[in-house]
Amino acid sequence: MDNLPVELFDKIISNLTCPDLCSIRLTCKSLSYRATPLVFELLHLSARPTLLIQPIVGPLSLTHPQWDDRFGRSRSTSYCDLEEVVKIVQPIVAPLVKTLIFSPAWFREGLWYDDDHLQRLKIPNGPQDAWEGDEHRRPRPAYYESKKRKRDSEALSSQLEAKQLWDQLKEKQNDSRGNIRAAVAALISNMNRLENIILTDRTQLPDFMGIDLTPEDLYGWITKQQQSNTWRYFSVLARGLHAAARNIKTLAMYNLNACDLDACIATNHAFTGLTKLSLSISDNELILQNSSTPQAVSLTGFLEHTAPTLQYLSLNFSWENHRDYTKYAPSLGLVLARPIPNPSTETPLIFPQLLEIRLRMFSIETADLTKFLRHQPVLRKATFDALLLAAPNTTWNDVASALPRSVESWQVRNVSERKPNRPDQCCTWNPLVETLKRETGWEWDRDNFLNQHNLDATAMTQFPADRLSYLKSTHRFSATKFARINNPVETAAQQG
Repeated sequence: MDNLPVELFDKIISNLTCPDLCSIRLTCKSLSYRATPLVFELLHLSARPTLLIQPIVGPLSLTHPQWDDRFGRSRSTSYCDLEEVVKIVQPIVAPLVKTLIFSPAWFREGLWYDDDHLQRLKIPNGPQDAWEGDEHRRPRPAYYESKKRKRDSEALSSQLEAKQLWDQLKEKQNDSRGNIRAAVAALISNMNRLENIILTDRTQLPDFMGIDLTPEDLYGWITKQQQSNTWRYFSVLARGLHAAARNIKTLAMYNLNACDLDACIATNHAFTGLTKLSLSISDNELILQNSSTPQAVSLTGFLEHTAPTLQYLSLNFSWENHRDYTKYAPSLGLVLARPIPNPSTETPLIFPQLLEIRLRMFSIETADLTKFLRHQPVLRKATFDALLLAAPNTTWNDVASALPRSVESWQVRNVSERKPNRPDQCCTWNPLVETLKRETGWEWDRDNFLNQHNLDATAMTQFPADRLSYLKSTHRFSATKFARINNPVETAAQQG
């Protein structure tokens, strides 16, 4: 292998698994310097290193399906242990890291969100009410009842011990915040190759001292959705980036709570110079209902800092009730239309290098969306996923007409249903029923449509009436891609 050309060797070594790379690194001294960067180019600090990350918009997605098996090193850690972890990885690993996945475990206010289950364990089961047929039931042996009481007592004791240890770790976490910030800043300053950062808090501990924390009754699913540490993690990393005067290329934040958005010098610096940005935001009423809130203003400011260099943008609002959202007028379009700080000019956000955009799960004024799209000079691809058009008497023909000439293709994806008060919302698009006007310059991509649903163009013309009715069902198709018509005016004239 020493005699292979550099390009061929790099291509071969890039397809090896992480164990193979480690073997090369340890057994072949002459090739170790080329295998080592691949082994340590990804660092995963998480409660559960087997985290599955959602796709990031763009052709060079960071979400490789075999990440954990191919490249990178993972280490399970909690936030309070980061100071010790940094001492281990900083000398050798940190200078080689290009991608950092940061999702350490966070010890919240309590081991559980409520202690009702502990109270139930403390109260012994009393005699049950008699019911018809009890006289025919054989009494349970006494040792069964004794074993049950012993088992409940042991469970209560173990959970009380776990709760006590949890409180101690939480106290350690709170007391060492300053040291942790300093340690993370030192780690970031030593990552000379760092380009990509992915943050999420969805990797909370699945169990603690043998106690399962995943069931809904223990973990409090609804309350968990309203609490997020993603922004806390990002703030710590942003301070490190700002102190080291370092910019990154890709930033992805998942399970981000809109209530936590807060602009400062460090966070603005972290958004500056990005080429890829993916934000998945939950609990976003402060943004959707009122664009003048500090959170909405902060989001607008972050997008402004990314505008000069951004090439791929993905905004995903985990809006639980977005299909029934009719009480408040949607305002996210005003964020894109940038009413602050220049409301008089009414100039939307302009991304001079934006190539691809994906908007998912929110409602937007059609006029704001079309104005935003018209001002993007080099946009090539657009995806509208579960996007609701809020203006009356507007259709997706207006959106198609607003796409700049640089756009090569766009698609509509959704799983929602039509509402009487929202006739123009984006539903599951079926091109056999709903078609765009030829004047828009777009038509549905027939080949992509047939491949997606395993259909044959010849066979479609021979389907019986009931089969065609099934195909024309509005619930049949989940995504439709559109391609540009070369000469829409001439084609329309010929058909006319």
